[in-house]
Order: sequence, then structure tokens, then C-alpha cells
Amino acid sequence: VVIDAECGLAAVADKADETFVTGAGQLWNRIKSGGTLTAIEATTVPKLYGSKARLTDFIWAAASAILPDGAALLDAMAGTGAVTRVLSRRFDVSANDANRYAAILTRAQTLSFEDEGRALRTRLRAAADENADRLRDLTQDAVLEEEGFLNDEFNEENRVRYVEFCAKPVLFPQDYRPRRGEPYQLCLRGYANIYLGVTQCIDADSIRKAIDAETIKGSDVWTLCIAALLAAVNVCNSGPHFAQPRNLKSVVAFKHVAERRARSVRFEFERMLDHFAQRPSSRHVVATSSDNWALALQTFAKNTASSPERAIYIDPPYSKLQYSRYYHVLNT
Repeated sequence: VVIDAECGLAAVADKADETFVTGAGQLWNRIKSGGTLTAIEATTVPKLYGSKARLTDFIWAAASAILPDGAALLDAMAGTGAVTRVLSRRFDVSANDANRYAAILTRAQTLSFEDEGRALRTRLRAAADENADRLRDLTQDAVLEEEGFLNDEFNEENRVRYVEFCAKPVLFPQDYRPRRGEPYQLCLRGYANIYLGVTQCIDADSIRKAIDAETIKGSDVWTLCIAALLAAVNVCNSGPHFAQPRNLKSVVAFKHVAERRARSVRFEFERMLDHFAQRPSSRHVVATSSDNWALALQTFAKNTASSPERAIYIDPPYSKLQYSRYYHVLNT
């Protein structure tokens, strides 16, 4: 009896029993429902290539079919952490991803803000404003010129002018290393008019400065803030991914890029902080790491040597393309 043709799940009975068939299907659907992301959980999972946010119900059901409650489980290539979060409802999960950005997103899935959200936002705004004001002083002409393009007509003449605008570095040289006391400007020098707009880069740099100024590196609050910034930058990216910049060879492409660059990194950052504040933490993620998968496996084996039931969930790369092409901006 086929219960779920999509994943090849079937049940076998001695006889063609209609009650059995109906019951098996209902049971499978009931099990799957336990692995569905809630609405608020779904909003805290960045939409990245390879994310399993839409498959958590099946992965949860498959794990539940073979593992008892409380079993030790390693999510060896955790990505956004969506699967880790769902599996931790029933199992003691260790999560790992070699990409640092992914390890931070996964760790953020285990955390939640307590009562300091509003006060933290006020402090972050003040620190970000100070950095942003200094960057705008350095880039006044570029900021005003970009604003004109984003609020003007999308036609061939403006497309040609915008391509010329984007070809000029906003700050030069792009590999300049700021001295102590200078504003944060890495994103502005490296990615402006490539993966993000000028104002978006100013906001990203300024939020990053504020996070360093107002939180303790490696703390729970720092992790949540960095995760929120990663999500905001991903939403505002000029194209569908960071593998290569979006071309501007047509008016349609120009309009698409301009609409993405009109989005506010700061708004998206604060929106994600709100979602984190509403979302409960996940208490059964026992460890998170950013190691090579083989080292993560060794560590898991050592730490769970006394566990009677252990399992590994692996979600490896799905193509031969080097993943660093897609996520280098987030890692940086």
C-alpha cells in the first residue's frame, strides 16, 4: 500500500484491508505534521539555495520512524538550521556546518531573546547611526546619485547611465584597511553596486559596527544579531544568489536590481530581530560547531559513546559547483 508516493513510502499487509490502508495513511500524515515549521519559525529561516525548510515534515517523520525519543542525532551539514530545529523537538541534536555563516544561523535556531530586545535595538540604532553618518560624509555624491536612479523611470537611457554609475568604485582602493577609529566600511568598499546598493552597504557596515560595539562577541545576543544581519543582507541581495553579480543588460534587469536595492537592510534587520523575539528557543540542541564534517563526526561519536541509539542526518551539496561561490558574501 503506497502511503506517500513522493518519497516512496509504502506499508505491507497480508490482505487488502481498507481500514489498514486508510489508517496507515492517516498515521503517516499525523507523524509528518509534527515536523512542520510554525509560521514564526518559517520567517526566521533565510531563503537560501538548498534549504530544507519545505521538507522538514518528511525528514522529521523519517527520523521518527526509526529512532526513539531522546536519541542522539548529528546534523552534519546543517545549513540554515531548519532541520536541526525541527529534529530537536524529539531528539538530542548536535549540529555542524563548515560554513561559518551557516553555523551561526544554526546556533541562532537554538536561541531566543529574553526581555532586552527593545533596549538593545535602541543601543544598536545609536551606534549604527554614528557609523552611517560618517560613511555618508564620505559618499554623499554616490548616495544622492543612487537615490535618483532608484526613484526615476526605468528606461534604456537611465539603464546605460546606471551601468556607468555602477562601474565606478564608491570608495577606492577597495582593499583599503581602515585604521583604528575609522568607520566600518568593508561592505561599502567591496560590494557596493555589485551585490548590494550603496545605501544598503552603508547600513550593513553600520549594523555590523553596532553589533560589535553593543554586544559581546560569541554571546547569545551577538549570535542572534549576526544571524539577523545575514538574513537582512540575503533579502536585499541584488540577485537570486551571490554566485555572481546580476547583469544589467536589459531594462527589465535594471528594474529588478533597482527594486532590490531600494529595500532597506536596516528595516529587514530589525524585522528579523522581532521574529527572533517572538520565537521560542529550542532546548534540545546539545552542541553546534563549524568543523569539517569528518571532524564533526569524530566529535559526535566521542561525545555520544554511551548513547544506546545514535544517528546521522547528512544533507550534502547537491551539485558539483563550489558552494563558496554562493555564500562568500555571507561568510565575509
